[in-house]
Order: sequence, then C-alpha cells, then structure tokens
Amino acid sequence: FKAVRIPINNIPVYCASYGKLLTSSVLSNPKVINNVNAAADSALSQIKQLLGQSSISFPKVLAIAKQFAKESSLLTSPKITGMISKIEAAGGHASMIMLGEAIVSDIPFDKATRLTISTTKASVLGQV
Repeated sequence: FKAVRIPINNIPVYCASYGKLLTSSVLSNPKVINNVNAAADSALSQIKQLLGQSSISFPKVLAIAKQFAKESSLLTSPKITGMISKIEAAGGHASMIMLGEAIVSDIPFDKATRLTISTTKASVLGQV
C-alpha cells in the first residue's frame, strides 16, 4: 500500500461533529476489524481506479467513503444516516467522518463549518 495524493484542490467541504466515537471501542471488536479490512480493500481498489481517470470529483470520493462506512459497519448512527439522507435529498453527497459521529459533505447543511481542501503547504497567515 502506498499513499498517493488525490488531485482535488480548492474544493469547499462542509463538516459537522455531533459527538465522539472512541476508536478503541470500535477497533477492539474482531468482527468490526474484519468488516473494516474487507471494506477497505474494496474502497482502496475503487480509489485506485479513480486515480487512473483524467479527472476525479469530490462527489465520487464521498460515494466511496460512504460505501466504506456502510460496508465496514461503522455507519450505525441514526443521526448521521438521517443527515446524509437529507444532504442527498438536497442534491449533495456526504459520508461519515472516520471515526466519529461526524459528517463531511460537498454542500452546506445545518450547523456545518465550511472548509477548503487545499494542496497548499501550511504557512503562517499573519502575525499576532
């Protein structure tokens, strides 16, 4: 496995967190680990296929992330699944943020914070 930067830049994303999900409580369950590994194999294969295309859209990445969340059995919160359904009904795309009771979307939604995906290296914007 080799990490590769996905060529998505200057894309607005919207995120909201509704609570914590302790990684240790999830990853201590052998059945969940098996589900995560199987879902990860599928998701990574799909991402690899995307990287071979001439352009990659953020909605496609979100769709793969959502499929991973479902297949891994990590997406169980009624609050998160309900919010994802609302976002999709409004024409957007969304997925659960791993691991946590949180959402990432390509359109604004209630209580979301707007962020930007950027490949620019971190720098100091101003002096205090």
